[in-house]
Amino acid sequence: MALASTFLRWTGHQRAIALAFALLMVGSMMLLAVASGRVDIRRPVGPWVLLTGFALAIPAFVGLCLFVRCPRCRVRLLWHAVSKAAHPHGINAIVLAPKCPFCGFPEPTTS
Repeated sequence: MALASTFLRWTGHQRAIALAFALLMVGSMMLLAVASGRVDIRRPVGPWVLLTGFALAIPAFVGLCLFVRCPRCRVRLLWHAVSKAAHPHGINAIVLAPKCPFCGFPEPTTS
């Protein structure tokens, strides 16, 4: 199923969502580089990589959880997917869903 056929396309914020996911991934990769030892924390660049990773990953994750909402019912979709296993199939199911799992937005058009 293509991203263009998901209901997130109808929100008009798919580019912002993609950018936030990209920032989250870049920040996470920077943190993993420090955690795995590929970047030495004792070198001058080490603390900066660690802090930059946190500075990218944490706000991107919080922004996704707070601002990705259904345009109709205003439910915080990603927050429901990551908190308390509120959505049984996680973030992947929310991102690929053809309609909002809470209110059904957008309804199929009848001709």
